[in-house]
Amino acid sequence: MADQVSKIHTCQVCNTPEQLRTCSECRTVWYCSREHQRSDWKVHKTNCKMSVTHRKENTNLIAEKIAEETGRLQIGKINKIFVLNTAKLPNNPQWGAANSVTMETFSNDEITEKDRQMSNNIWKSMQQHGLCMLDKFLPEEQAEQVLSDVTQLYRSKDCFSDGEIVKQGSNLGPERVRGDRVKWIDETFQECKAIQFVTRKLDKMVHLCSTLGHCRIVSRTKPMVACYPGNGTFYKCHIDNPAEDGRCITCLYYLNKNWNAKENGGELCLYPKGTKRKILCEPQFNRLMMFFSNDRNPHEVLPAYKERFAITCWYFDHDERLKA
Repeated sequence: MADQVSKIHTCQVCNTPEQLRTCSECRTVWYCSREHQRSDWKVHKTNCKMSVTHRKENTNLIAEKIAEETGRLQIGKINKIFVLNTAKLPNNPQWGAANSVTMETFSNDEITEKDRQMSNNIWKSMQQHGLCMLDKFLPEEQAEQVLSDVTQLYRSKDCFSDGEIVKQGSNLGPERVRGDRVKWIDETFQECKAIQFVTRKLDKMVHLCSTLGHCRIVSRTKPMVACYPGNGTFYKCHIDNPAEDGRCITCLYYLNKNWNAKENGGELCLYPKGTKRKILCEPQFNRLMMFFSNDRNPHEVLPAYKERFAITCWYFDHDERLKA
């Protein structure tokens, strides 16, 4: 079940308006407890399955309608998942704010044997699967400081803006594609100095794996702090770099303690190209997710029903970036 409380809803069994959560499958009925959900299942299951089927059919129809109305937003089917492909749309000014950071600013910290082992594991996983997930990426004390600084920054609200797609020009509003709030952090890190812990470690790992995917990585974007505010906010299935803008590696660092995907949703869902696999990654605290940014990894963020924080950096392939 997922948190989704509203005064107009009541429990399907006892009609109480307190402590409500939706059925995690159809999200159309509410229960005050798992016991009441189980007791109502024999009655509800037929409608539940019909609702899920209807929603999937509507998703396809809506995607086709959007493509027809905009004329410029290409939507392709990959592994039966509709993927936003914005390759032919004009540049988004918001993306222009993410000026690249050159190699000179990369960390010169001492490289330990643990660093080399971690980078070796990343290299093997990326080469074999095109993605990699690492838990306990930072020492606990540093991770706690990053979380503290990011949440404090987000509480100020005025410095965050609605997330937008990299290319723009269609009549789709951000709420139709993604629901996160974002802020690009300048390398001075005045608002959130602890992000240095993340970027320094990322730079070190990527530098040690700099031949990933036959790329020559010498720069990255500024870090982007993002929050999904809850209330079912999501990011539709998309490819980070459909237009060869230079991004070759996507790094996501999560900051969400005690995340329960069954209740909170918000998983990163990847659909690796050429397979029928679906890979789910819960946005757990101090977890790093890395994957190739091109069409190898269409992905989406499933609806989140609790505040969900992440820091994202994209690393550039030098030659592709020059062409772009």
